[in-house]
Amino acid sequence: MAADIKFKVKDPEEVPYDAEGSNLVEVAAHLNGLMGAEWAEYTAEGTENLDAGELAADGVTIVKAHMSLSPYIIIPKWVGKDKASPEDQKTWKKFMKALRKHEMKHHKIQKAGIKDLLAKLKSTKNLTQPQLVTLMNANGLTTASAQDLYDRTTQHGKLEGAWLDV
Repeated sequence: MAADIKFKVKDPEEVPYDAEGSNLVEVAAHLNGLMGAEWAEYTAEGTENLDAGELAADGVTIVKAHMSLSPYIIIPKWVGKDKASPEDQKTWKKFMKALRKHEMKHHKIQKAGIKDLLAKLKSTKNLTQPQLVTLMNANGLTTASAQDLYDRTTQHGKLEGAWLDV
């Protein structure tokens, strides 16, 4: 009998951090000092939860595993934006739109990885806890590689407009 396996990927929560400066040049310098080349970060690692689980009488075979992932995005919030020039505000808005789009692409990659993992988990007959851990670890490595490739090919979003070129 196949195990009852579910894996829900929640929408990412934004976790803002303060970006300071009276204009975009100052803000970009502040972001570089705080975050280096990555001004935002999508994180799913370590947010896995076992919402419900059940083992067979043998104590090893999984009968039920309902899991969830609660990713988040660390993203800048320009503290002095309201006092900035209209041109800087417009540029910031465009930048933030591109930055959010870039980070949501990371979310799509994560969801694709979970979809692949779920297919493997569901196709494994008499799934055991060690098999679950092995499959999840392998999937984590594969998904992390896909995330890294995306960042390399987009230069962490710079090629998509997720950068203040000031």
